[in-house]
Amino acid sequence: MYKHSDTIQLCGTTFYMDFNMEQFREVNNSWNTIPFDDLVFNGDSLVLFYDTINKNVFEGLAIGPRDDLQIIEIPIYLFKHVSGQPLEH
Repeated sequence: MYKHSDTIQLCGTTFYMDFNMEQFREVNNSWNTIPFDDLVFNGDSLVLFYDTINKNVFEGLAIGPRDDLQIIEIPIYLFKHVSGQPLEH
């Protein structure tokens, strides 16, 4: 069993923020997960290259405009453990 404290919307899909497993877990499809390790640290935010079709991390070449790729910036303050300590990066 995993513990989640919050949810987050990623391009219209709701994910739990699963701090025990350090991943996003889709509310409607618990097999669909995005590890926090796949986020890119960018100062006061974390960046996710999100595939809108697969509802997961974008894999492939991001050459030119793409309808299936969204670059999402997630504020770092959302990544605090229940203890209030920030996640390690």
